[in-house]
Amino acid sequence: MILSTKVHHSLMVILQAIGGLMSPVVTSKCFPCASPVVFFGIFFLGVMVPRFVFKRFVFGRCPKCGAAATFHGGRPVTYRCIGCKHVHETRIYEGR
Repeated sequence: MILSTKVHHSLMVILQAIGGLMSPVVTSKCFPCASPVVFFGIFFLGVMVPRFVFKRFVFGRCPKCGAAATFHGGRPVTYRCIGCKHVHETRIYEGR
């Protein structure tokens, strides 16, 4: 699946937020007496699984040639085209 870079990043962030917000629900339903370690583990999975899926299986669209481009987080977030090797720098910054 190839999405525009804006839609790709927005959808990834939304799904990460949903995964993180759903972790208390999953923890309380599946593990009613869960320790903080179990809670943190489920929270971590809820946030990181959507990021992994979007990084490996859902691609952005290269603004130069229209081919698939892979997501690379950082300062700034970049998308690297698989076809023409163009690096598209966004105005989005992750981390410090």
